[in-house]
Amino acid sequence: MSIYNNSKLKLYETCPRLFYLSSVLNLRRKSTYANLDRNEGSLWHEMLATWLNPDDPHNIVEVRMLI
Repeated sequence: MSIYNNSKLKLYETCPRLFYLSSVLNLRRKSTYANLDRNEGSLWHEMLATWLNPDDPHNIVEVRMLI
């Protein structure tokens, strides 16, 4: 098994929700919606924050629906 696969497996074992989010973002990056910027304040960061803390009342409903 390659190093890449080992790291993905460890991510899945330690945090399945983050693994799923990274998989979704990977698919989006390869699709026509590839404009997910990784700068702070970007959609990528909003989705990550929402995914890690879905009960936060400050999260945007639209971002939560994207996930």
